[in-house]
Amino acid sequence: MRTLTRLHEFAHWPAGTSRTPLPPRTEEATPGSLRRATSSAYYALFHLLTGDAASVLGPQLSPSARAQLQRCFNHAQIKEVCARLQQTNLPRNIETLIGSPVSASLKSVALAFIVLQDARHSADYDLNSRWNRARARQSVEKARDAFALWKTIRKTPEANVFLLSFLLSKTLESSI
Repeated sequence: MRTLTRLHEFAHWPAGTSRTPLPPRTEEATPGSLRRATSSAYYALFHLLTGDAASVLGPQLSPSARAQLQRCFNHAQIKEVCARLQQTNLPRNIETLIGSPVSASLKSVALAFIVLQDARHSADYDLNSRWNRARARQSVEKARDAFALWKTIRKTPEANVFLLSFLLSKTLESSI
């Protein structure tokens, strides 16, 4: 329950606060708590983006229906969309919708998603990887930076296309 509460707090991070999923310095940071902090940093960004995507796709849905819609998003497909935004040449149909060039802020949020997902996989599945406070803090700070950048672009047309592409990327690429 404590981890879920921390994740919820992290996902609703007010800018400029010091709350993080990292254990306080007064607590002994165990490898498990540092791995959980890294995993929480990824999931906070995932839930922020998929929550906004569900709101874009279903603005008139009830909160419970939006939460159900949010569960439809696929981690690997979102990572693929984020990786595509890092490319120099976007598919023409996506470029038409999103505009060219993709903003540095959106590219940074997308890159943060990729980096944090990789860190989460390492934290959750690679038991031979070493975790220390600095490594966990790096993930937390990357998520914090992505939150701040997302706040500045989340209502833009390119952000809406980005969010829609989580579910519709194949369709968007082949149509228009």
